[in-house]
Amino acid sequence: MRAKVAAGLLIVLAVPAGLGVGLGALWAAAAASGNRYVALAVAAPAPAGVVWWLCRLTLRRVARSRVRRWVPIAVAGVELAVVAVPLAGLLFGGPPYRPIVDGPGTRYWDLPTGSRIAYARTPAQGERRDTPVILVHGGPGAPDAEPSPLAPALATAGFEVYAYHQVGAGLSSRLSDVRGYTIARHVADLDAVRAAIGADRVVLAGESWGGQLIAAYLAAHPDRVARAVVASPGTMWSPPSRTTGK
Repeated sequence: MRAKVAAGLLIVLAVPAGLGVGLGALWAAAAASGNRYVALAVAAPAPAGVVWWLCRLTLRRVARSRVRRWVPIAVAGVELAVVAVPLAGLLFGGPPYRPIVDGPGTRYWDLPTGSRIAYARTPAQGERRDTPVILVHGGPGAPDAEPSPLAPALATAGFEVYAYHQVGAGLSSRLSDVRGYTIARHVADLDAVRAAIGADRVVLAGESWGGQLIAAYLAAHPDRVARAVVASPGTMWSPPSRTTGK
C-alpha cells in the first residue's frame, strides 16, 4: 500500500518536472534556431517524454497491474494538453504585428534638444480655443499605430490637437546612447514641442506612462499647463527621480 501511495505521489510530481523540461527545451530551441515553429516542434515532445519515462520508472516499483501500461501514457497526454493550450495561445494567439508607417498627415519637428519628433496635427473645428491639446502616449515607447479617437473629438470641441511620438518610439529618432532616455529628456522634449507649437500654455492628456510624464512635466513647468488629464497613470516617482531619470 505504501509503495502505491509513493508511486502515486511521484507520478504527480512528474508533471511539474516535465513542465520544467519542456520550458527549458522551448527556450533552448528558440535561442538556437530563432524560429518559434522549430522551437515548438522541439519542445512539445519533451514534457510528454519526460513524464512518460518518470511514470514508467515509478510504476516498475509497484506490483504488477494492468494499469501499468496505460497510466504513463495517460499522464503524459494530459501533461502535453495542459502545456499545449497556453503555449499555443502565447505563440500564435496574439494580434498580427502592424508596423507604424508614415501617413499623409505625418510631420516632423527638429527640436533644439536634438530629437527629431514625428507628429500628427488635427486642426480645430468651429470656434478655436486658445490652448492646444498635446496627446502623450504610453509605454514608454508605445505610440498608437492608429490615430487616437480623442483627436477628432477634441478638434470638434475647438481644440488644436497634436499627437507626437516620443524620442526612441514610433517614427521619431533614436538616441545613440540608451542612457539618454531619461525622464528629464522626455520633459525637455515635451517642452520643446510646446514651444514648437507656439503656445504659452497647453492641455496635456495621457495614460499609463503618459500620465507619469505629464506629472513630471507639471512638476517642472506648472505655469505652462492649462489643464492636465491622466488615465490609469503609472507609478509617480520621488522628485529626484523625476528630474534625473535615474
